[in-house]
Amino acid sequence: MYPMKTDPKKHAKVCARNQRLSKKHSVEIGRLISGMKLENAQKYLEEVLRKKKAIPYTKFNANLGHKKGMGPGRYPLLVTRKYIELLKSAQKNAEYIGLDTKNLIISNVHTTKGSAYYRPRRTRFRGQQTKSANISLIVQEGKPND
Repeated sequence: MYPMKTDPKKHAKVCARNQRLSKKHSVEIGRLISGMKLENAQKYLEEVLRKKKAIPYTKFNANLGHKKGMGPGRYPLLVTRKYIELLKSAQKNAEYIGLDTKNLIISNVHTTKGSAYYRPRRTRFRGQQTKSANISLIVQEGKPND
């Protein structure tokens, strides 16, 4: 599931499979936080939950309204909560390995399409298909890219 080979002593990983989340929102959040320090990413996502800052959309931005101080953006709250949960889990994994949690950066975020789920219907036919996404995060010690 992880997109790259990692050293178990230098990298902490976390993965969430078949989460009932939008893949498009997951890709945009992953693009934003990749390369950031872990603490800064958590603070930014907390601001998104309070709707003080928005997630800038670069790829999936057709017919999106502009937000103050940036181009097109949104507040994907459900996906943001899941990313905060994953970042906390990655921090705990890094602490367990013995890495310094104050110098952690997010080195890789990978999102793919998950399995298709169908909502049942009372009569025949299949029902409505729901979204699903797989998310994997890799953190390491070091300096951020920016």
